[in-house]
Amino acid sequence: MHGGAAEESDADSGIVAEINITPLTDIFLVLLIIFMVTSSVMSQLGVQVNLPKASSATAQSQPEGVIITLLPGGTIQVNSESIAVGDYKSMEAKLRAAFQKTTSRLVII
Repeated sequence: MHGGAAEESDADSGIVAEINITPLTDIFLVLLIIFMVTSSVMSQLGVQVNLPKASSATAQSQPEGVIITLLPGGTIQVNSESIAVGDYKSMEAKLRAAFQKTTSRLVII
C-alpha cells in the first residue's frame, strides 16, 4: 500500500504510444511517383552502346566427323546409314569408310 496512489495515476494518464503512418505513406507515394516518371523517361531515351565491329565476317564451319546415331529398338546409324542389329562387321566397315572420307577424328554419338 505504499506508493499505490502514484502507480494508479500513471495508469490513468492515458499515454498511448502509436505510430502515425500518414507521413510515411506520403513519402512512399512520392517516391513511387518519382521512380515511375524516371523509369519511363529512361526507357524512352534508351542506353547508347557502342558495339565493336567484326574484323572479318567468316562463318565458323561445323566440325566434320562421324555421326553415330542410336535409335530405339537397337538400330544403329553411321552417318545416316542404318546397320542391322548385331552386324558388327558391317558397322566396322562403315566406320572405316566414314573415317577415310574425313581428316577429323571427331565422333559424335
